[in-house]
This record gives sequence, C-alpha cells and structure tokens, in this order.
Amino acid sequence: FIPRDAGNRGISYRHAMRGFLADTLTLLRQPQANYSLLGTGSFWLVSAVLRLIIFAWVPLTLGISSGVQIGLIMAVTAVGISLGAVLTPYIITLRTYTRTLWFGFGVAACIFSFMMIHSLLPTVAILLLLGCLGGIFIVPLNTTLQHVGHGMIGAGKTIAVQNFVENTCMFFGVGCYTLATKAGLAVNYSLAGTGLLLMGFLLYLLLLVKKAPADGMARSEGAFMGQ
Repeated sequence: FIPRDAGNRGISYRHAMRGFLADTLTLLRQPQANYSLLGTGSFWLVSAVLRLIIFAWVPLTLGISSGVQIGLIMAVTAVGISLGAVLTPYIITLRTYTRTLWFGFGVAACIFSFMMIHSLLPTVAILLLLGCLGGIFIVPLNTTLQHVGHGMIGAGKTIAVQNFVENTCMFFGVGCYTLATKAGLAVNYSLAGTGLLLMGFLLYLLLLVKKAPADGMARSEGAFMGQ
C-alpha cells in the first residue's frame, strides 16, 4: 500500500490557478507568443472539426461508407503534414515566422475547395496539399512559442498553457459542429463555416503583424533572435 501523508500544505489549487492564469496572460501579452498561441489554437480547432466533417462528407459526396477506407483517405493528411514538416526549415526560419500566415490561408482555401469536389482523386490531392500546408503552418509556430516561452515562464509551463489553449479551441469547435449537426445544417455549410472561422483567426493574426512596429513585435523578435 502507498503510505498516506499530509502532503505539501503550501500547494493549493487556488494558488496553482492564479499562477497558471498569470503565465497565460504573460504569454498572451508577448507579441510572438500571442501570435503563436492563437495560430496553433486555430489550427487544432480546425483540424478537430474537419476530421469530423470529412467522415460525414466522404459517404455523402464520394459514396464511400467503409470506415477503413475513409480512415485511409484521411491518413493522406498525415502524410502531407509529415512532408510539410520536412520542407519547413527550407521555407520558414525563426526570423520569418510570420510567413506562416500565407500557408494558413492556403489551408483555408483547401477547406473551401471541398465544396467543389465530387470524386476521389481530387479529394486525395487536396487532403495531401492541406496536410502539407498545415505542417508548414504549425511547425514554426510550435518552435517559436517554445523558444519564447522557455525564456519567459519555462518550457513546462509554456506547454501547459499551449495545451490549455489548443484543447479549449478544439472543445469550442467540436461543440459548435455538434450543435450545427443536431440543427440539421448541411455538411457543405459546416465546411464553409470552418473555413470562415479559420479565415477570421488568420485575419486577426495579419492585423497583429501589421501593428507589429507599434506593438514592439519587431523589437521583441530582435531580442529573441539574439538569445
């Protein structure tokens, strides 16, 4: 049996929550970390919702009802993400991490294109492209956030905040999709809504980049690159 002891009375949920909230606000106030958190959060929100939509879209559009076949079709996205991760170092550096925006817009375009696809081969091609663009989008954001967060609140706390933001976004996205499905919303409308939601996040990130000189993103980037 595990012996029972009094534990550390200096640790409490109240203090832990205060500390976690302070860490979250610290990252959100830093331009690079804010950009990366919102970027990764929007990516995983869209990924979670799109996975559910594709499982409903494939039988309706392609006439494929086998769960195994649908799973294999969706696995193409993972291949694309791996390819994107390999290509990322040759396309985006830490100094040019804001280029991820354009690959995010590419992901949104791929989502919208599903509303015009009616056969298997284009579906596989778009899923492969979507995964590749998504990989190039997410990898630099993760790298930037970990490097910035490590010097501000520590790597472990940064991962905790990142996981909280990403899971909150996924919960929100899946919840909205579930409500839309129960309301009888057509799959194509769900696709359009997902694409528009991602576009909204990306336009906000673009606004952050445009405001960078005033907000100090450029200065913080210079300090970051000097570490």
